[in-house]
Order: sequence, then structure tokens, then C-alpha cells
Amino acid sequence: MFISLRVRKSILIAAIATAALGLLVAVLFSSRGSQQSVPTSASPQQVQQKPRTVYLTFDDGPSRNTDALLEVLNEQQVKATFFVTGQNPEYFDCIAKAKEQGHLIALHTYTHNFSSIYSGSTAFWEDIEKLNELIYEQTGEYSNLLRFPGGSSNTVSKRHGGVHIMQTLIAECEQRDIAYVDWNVDTKDAENGTCDADTIFQRAVRGADQVDGDLVILMHDGTANTTAAQATEQVIQYFRDQGCTFDTLDHMEELVHHHLTN
Repeated sequence: MFISLRVRKSILIAAIATAALGLLVAVLFSSRGSQQSVPTSASPQQVQQKPRTVYLTFDDGPSRNTDALLEVLNEQQVKATFFVTGQNPEYFDCIAKAKEQGHLIALHTYTHNFSSIYSGSTAFWEDIEKLNELIYEQTGEYSNLLRFPGGSSNTVSKRHGGVHIMQTLIAECEQRDIAYVDWNVDTKDAENGTCDADTIFQRAVRGADQVDGDLVILMHDGTANTTAAQATEQVIQYFRDQGCTFDTLDHMEELVHHHLTN
């Protein structure tokens, strides 16, 4: 049978269209199947992050407030680091008690007198050596961990020992095989006398929100810090609820150092 050219052309176009439609359907089904076989990535909430470690640190004690603080730490089964002084001889036994309970005892200076300790290298290390003898008397061990009064970035020391006094003392730490540490969360609980416990707690929380990684929290158990025990209990409960663990600074891999401005 004779078929016209126009008809044959129409048949050819229809065949091509049918084939194209079939190919499109095959691609769509294939694509859908491949999408279903690819596992979806976990949401941010599903990604398990490593819990942070909280290093509670207390400066300026021991004092009349240290015993109550030790009771809270013992009840909560939390270990802390105490940067002690020799300001209150009647409470020196608290150094031994803290050590017996598993806390870390470290150096902060004997007198805590800025004008004296920062007047020069000799004066500073004489003060530290006197404090280390006290620590040895109470614990049977010397300490090689130091926190400078005011921190390594303090500017008050310039008035007494010159603009480079802190660089000098930091360099001498290495020569004496002494490590120094600052903090990355400041509760400011030693400013302007006694600070109420809730304010200290709120400052610890806000400070922690600004830090990525582990936390070194600065607190005090000096004579004026009458709310230290209460504030510490609040801090422990909060960070424990956040999944944090607690430890002493001798287990921290990289100690926190401030940036020196001179």
C-alpha cells in the first residue's frame, strides 16, 4: 500500500514523541529511586557533641569561708583547684583538708600584696617560695602551678615593677619549671566586697556562653566571699544539668593564658 510522505512524516514524529516520553518517565522513576536510597544527614540536634569540662578555681583563700565551700564540693563530689595565699594563718588547716578531699592546691602568692610582689622579680619569687613552703607543710608536696594575682594580663603590676614586669615573670616561670594559668570565665565575685550568690551564678552562665570549649571559672574563697559555697552549689547544678564534667587543672591538656598587652 502506498503511504504519502506527509503521513509517513506524521508517523515518525509520533514515534519519536512516544520514545521521548518513555525515556522521561524512566529517568523520573530512576531519579526518585536513587533519592530514596541516599541516607539523610543528621540534624544539628542529633549530632552528639563532646561534653565540656568545667574547671572550678578559687583564689585568695583559705579563709573563714573555705570550710563551707569544701562541704559543698564534697557533697556534690566535685574536685576543684585552690590558688592559696598565706593571708589567714588561722585557716591554714583548710589547705590540708582540701588536699585530703582530692582538690588541687596551687600557688597564688603568700601576701597577695600587689605593691610588694610586683616590685621586682626577686620580691615575687621570694614570696612564692614562702608560700610553697606553707603548701608543703600542709600537704607534703610542693606545687608547680601558679596563678598571678590579677592574672597574667594585669596592668596594676606596671605601677610597681615597670611595663615589662609580667613578661619577665612569665619567662622566669619556664626557667623555674612552673606553669601558670589564667581563666576564661570571670564571675567578678571579688569586686566591691561581698557579691550575692545569684549574681555570681548568672555571671558564670553568661561567661560560659562566650566560650567555645572547656571552662576555667574564676571564683574566690577569701574573707569577703561569704556566698562562695552557695554560689558554687548553683554553678555545679547548672553545668551538671548541661552535661558537663568537672576536674582539676592538672588534668587540663592546654592551660588558659591571657593575651599580654605590653
